[in-house]
Amino acid sequence: MHVGFTTDGGNTVELRWWARESIQIACKWAYNGVEPGTTLADDYFNSRMPYVMKRIAQGGVRLSMILNQVFGDPEEGFAAAT
Repeated sequence: MHVGFTTDGGNTVELRWWARESIQIACKWAYNGVEPGTTLADDYFNSRMPYVMKRIAQGGVRLSMILNQVFGDPEEGFAAAT
């Protein structure tokens, strides 16, 4: 993804890395121990909620980083999202 308007052509955000990270987390934590065709109960969803909340928070930080790059002062430095 290309964001910003700078003399060097803008900034590049590696969205594939974030997607790959999400897939790895889903396979390791979200779907761990789930058999195909299983109906998932509330206990399943409740046990995964900490991971969901962390991913939402990470997404918010990453979105704010992109918005700062697009709309921020080009002379300001911004920290990279993790």
